[in-house]
Amino acid sequence: MNEQILIPYLGSFLSLFLLAVSFSVKNETSKKAFTYALIILSALNLYLIAVMEGHFLFLILNGGLLAEGAGGLLSND
Repeated sequence: MNEQILIPYLGSFLSLFLLAVSFSVKNETSKKAFTYALIILSALNLYLIAVMEGHFLFLILNGGLLAEGAGGLLSND
């Protein structure tokens, strides 16, 4: 399979999984840890997509996940 499709797809799936886990965790420290992991993985995905000239849809998805993670850290819930 073509790595230009496979790597962003798997990275985006893992980012969405981390987002779901961070929403389901009750402990604030664990929630922040998963949110930081989401931000790091989404930023890495954005870099890999830009370098490998991946599909534009993955850029939008990972940019949104990066913004969601950053917004989650800045909110005072």
